[in-house]
Amino acid sequence: LAAGADVAVLCLGDNEETSGENFDRTSLDLPGRQLALAKAVWATGTPVVLVLQSGRPVSATWENEHLPAILEAWFPGEQGGLAVAETLFGHNAPSGRLPITFPRSVGQVPCHYTRRPGGGKKYVEMNWDPLWPFGYGLAYTTFRYGAVRLSAADIAPGDSVTVTAAFLHAQAAPPAGGLHPRGAGPGRDEGVHAHGRAAGAAHAGRGLCLARGAGRVYGRAGRRRRAHPFHRAADRARSVKN
Repeated sequence: LAAGADVAVLCLGDNEETSGENFDRTSLDLPGRQLALAKAVWATGTPVVLVLQSGRPVSATWENEHLPAILEAWFPGEQGGLAVAETLFGHNAPSGRLPITFPRSVGQVPCHYTRRPGGGKKYVEMNWDPLWPFGYGLAYTTFRYGAVRLSAADIAPGDSVTVTAAFLHAQAAPPAGGLHPRGAGPGRDEGVHAHGRAAGAAHAGRGLCLARGAGRVYGRAGRRRRAHPFHRAADRARSVKN
């Protein structure tokens, strides 16, 4: 069937027997023979879109290297099928970003964006980098950032500061067969994250990078906007005092 198809959509991942309370695992690979199925379908030469339905990170290293598109659907609930279909056919923009880090191997756990190196930044078999970091995500278009500015050069404890960045939305081609009944096309919004890192003594005992704010920017292709990620003064004060 896959060999004669234009595109193969593979729905793989976890279920109630492999993910949930008291369902710890010794591996983060796809359970069972799902990876073997993915390799067999990929070997037909048909383009493969992988839809992951999982309750935990998956160390999908082979899948990331060989499959042209991966959509993380988690456990989406009653309307999950509709949401996945609208995203695959271009009715909906895949603007979500990962709320957790996906490791390449279970040996990297704990693996999160605030972790500190324990004497080095590589393993014998692989480098330090995760498969997909916190906040990662792609869309059907290209977003470019530039000219990041702060509203103040010096920030005292308790002060507020606004972070702004130039934002360009460059329209890309829609997915095959994609329709855009809403008239805006895919990728019309982008999730913007602001991360900070304290310097000097303020850095002691804290993560290498801390999330400071997030927001969403809307705009049509070719338009420039200014992004203003939400930023709390209380967090800034604590980072300076520490």
